[in-house]
Amino acid sequence: MLENPVLEPEYQDAAETPSAEAPLLSRRALLTLGLVAGAALTLPALPTRADFPYGDLRTLRYLEEVARLQAGFFSAASLSSPAEALPEREANLINLIAQQDSELVRWFASAQNNYSLGAASTFYTPNMSTSRPIPSYQFGLGTLNTRAAIFARAIELKEASVGAFHGAVGGASSPKMIQAFAALAGVQGRHLAMLQEVAGQEPLVDFEAALSRREAAQRFAKYGFNSEVLT
Repeated sequence: MLENPVLEPEYQDAAETPSAEAPLLSRRALLTLGLVAGAALTLPALPTRADFPYGDLRTLRYLEEVARLQAGFFSAASLSSPAEALPEREANLINLIAQQDSELVRWFASAQNNYSLGAASTFYTPNMSTSRPIPSYQFGLGTLNTRAAIFARAIELKEASVGAFHGAVGGASSPKMIQAFAALAGVQGRHLAMLQEVAGQEPLVDFEAALSRREAAQRFAKYGFNSEVLT
C-alpha cells in the first residue's frame, strides 16, 4: 500500500532547518511538493470486526459507489487523448488520482469481504440473483476532448466527493468508522486542492461543505450514480 503524501520539505541537517523567523511555505508550494512526491497514499486500517451499527455499513456501501464513480472518471481521463495534449505535470496528476481512487475502490471491496455484507458483497457479481448490471458512468460528450473540459469536470466531481465524504463523517456512529471516513475525506480533499492548483485556481477546500447522502446522489445522478445504495 502507498504512503501518505509528505507535504513538507525534508531537511538533511540542522543547518538547513528553517528558523522560527523564516517565512513559511505557501499552501501552493506545499501542494506542489505533494504532487512532485508522486503516488503517495495510506488508507485507514479496517476494524477487525463489524462491531458498529448497520448504518455505518450502509455508509460504506454508499461511499464505495462514490469512489467507483470517481475512479471511473479519472481512469478514463488518464487514457484520453485530448486535442490539446496535457503537459506532463498535469497528466501525472490525473494518473495519480486515477491510481489512488482505484486503490480506494479496492479498500471498500476489502471492507465488504471483512464484514460479509451479504447482498452488497455480490452487488455486481454476474449470475447472482442479487446482482445488478456493472455500473456504466457517463461524463458528457466531449468532456475528455479538451484540457479545460477535463479539469472542469474533475474539479466538479471532486468538490462533490469531498462533500460526500465529509457528510459521511458527520453521519457515522462508530468512533472507528468516523476516523476512517475522516481519513478518506482528507484524501479527497488533497485531490481537489491539487487539481485546483494545477488548474490555476486558489487551492482552498471548504471542509464545512458536507453533503447528505441524498444531496450527493443528486449531484452525481447525471453521471449514472447508482441510487440503490441509499436504500
